[in-house]
Amino acid sequence: MRKFVLPCFAVVFLMTACVSQTEVRKDSENTTAVHAKHDQKVAHEITRESVRSDSPADISETSHKTIVETKIEQPSLASLDAGTLTDSLERDLSQAVETSRTAMVFREKNLLVVTLSGDAVFNMNSATVKTAAGSEIHSIANVIAQHPNSFVRVEGHTDSRGSEFNNMLLSKDRAEAVKNLLIQRGVDASRIEIIPFGESKPLISNQTEAGRRKNRRVEIKIATSDS
Repeated sequence: MRKFVLPCFAVVFLMTACVSQTEVRKDSENTTAVHAKHDQKVAHEITRESVRSDSPADISETSHKTIVETKIEQPSLASLDAGTLTDSLERDLSQAVETSRTAMVFREKNLLVVTLSGDAVFNMNSATVKTAAGSEIHSIANVIAQHPNSFVRVEGHTDSRGSEFNNMLLSKDRAEAVKNLLIQRGVDASRIEIIPFGESKPLISNQTEAGRRKNRRVEIKIATSDS
């Protein structure tokens, strides 16, 4: 009887061991599956975060393109380059900036150009007009306001230091600041447009400080019309 019980016990033991190994194998497979799902979820989150982190760059690039391409579409301003000049406007503007260290006036084909030194008008990386420069811009605005048929384009320019995007924004903000001063002194807002150029139109090389100083500027371009 004892001899019969021992083999039976051995069989039961072997069967139990097999069941245990099967369960261990299933647990291992389940664990692997759970880890795989977890890894897949983590990978998805990383991908989503990567897309999210790329969004500001995409937005900046889009904004940059928008700023470059945006112009105020008005028939009168679109015809600025086809305008004319009057001797009285040139004379009055020249007198207004005669003693100025901020501005100078010259002709550019059929346009009258008032160039404002960026360093004289603004602090570094700022679009706030200095008090003294504001008074001179007001004098220029008073002359333009006396010529109601004049069209004005305010162009902002920077040097090449810093990012292209930031320079474009700075040139836009500075052009806006000058435009607002012109409007305050009676220049018709509908006859003013701004165009920010950033660093894209230097007068001379940006390799020297003197060159960069000259390139930091705001230009007020003016023409008149008979209408």
